[in-house]
Amino acid sequence: MNIIDVLRRSELAHGLNDSEIEDLGKFFHSKHARKDEVIIREGDPSSELYIISKGRVGILICSSSQPGEKEKITTLRDNDIFGEFSVIDGTSRSATVVTNEDSDLIFVD
Repeated sequence: MNIIDVLRRSELAHGLNDSEIEDLGKFFHSKHARKDEVIIREGDPSSELYIISKGRVGILICSSSQPGEKEKITTLRDNDIFGEFSVIDGTSRSATVVTNEDSDLIFVD
């Protein structure tokens, strides 16, 4: 997985030139995650922002109607970004993110 190629396809790098994308890429790392792997857990402190290179992840929140259960609110796919709110405001994670299939991600911390 080429981090620069992933960034070029991402909204995060929209409007940046090649040199700027290459500079940004120096801060990112790659990660392969197996199906059903928890990437982010709701309530945990964290500061990583992720971009999906290839794969699908489910976004889950604590259920308001069934305490102790999780509700899937959406599925993210190739080139989608997640984890950005904790990077911006420094709060704990507002949702759990679990891979729906083997997935390749890039992230910055």
